[in-house]
Amino acid sequence: MLNRVLLATAGLALLSAFAQASPVTYTDFPSWNAATTDVTDVNFASVGFEQYFGSGYASGDVTVASPQQYLFGWGPPEGQNFGAGMYLIGAYTSGASVSETFSGEDQAVGNEVGVYEGSGTLDYTFTTNDGDTVSGAVNAVNGSLSFIGIVADSGDWVTNLTIVLPVEVGEGSGNIVIAGIEYGDAASSTAPEPGSLALLGSGMGGLAVYLRRRRRAA
Repeated sequence: MLNRVLLATAGLALLSAFAQASPVTYTDFPSWNAATTDVTDVNFASVGFEQYFGSGYASGDVTVASPQQYLFGWGPPEGQNFGAGMYLIGAYTSGASVSETFSGEDQAVGNEVGVYEGSGTLDYTFTTNDGDTVSGAVNAVNGSLSFIGIVADSGDWVTNLTIVLPVEVGEGSGNIVIAGIEYGDAASSTAPEPGSLALLGSGMGGLAVYLRRRRRAA
């Protein structure tokens, strides 16, 4: 009886090692891009100069909004040139935020973010369908964009991304910039491959043989 309990416990532990996974975050686009596939790019190329209230700006699976009711389509020639064409900007006050809600079962999400006419820290939090929350921060340098991305674990998908400006940067500038959003699937499944399953089976088989020999010796 004890041997059966030990065998079952070992099997559950091995299966748990395969089943448990955590979302992976990225701060560079090439690494995130290599880990994803079937990516849709939302680049705001045609937003023009416009302010989005209420339901915010929507495209494909993503809706972008701000609790401060301040979300503009902006960019050259009127705005700062980040080298990404048009973009969205949110409020610049301390604690201002921009929220992205994803309606599809998108396992991977990436963002190009920055600060308008200023440098500062942007905090971010990804939320997934199974309740995972992953938080971090990036330093945005005046005139440049930073990348933040995530790939959720197998069978899970991203539901929300919130970007927060924790400290006001300048006066009348320093807005949160969203210059591009990407979403899609993981490049490969995190489910155990046949080779991994064979290794799991051989390990459990070896444990069974060991327990049987031990019982005979006793």
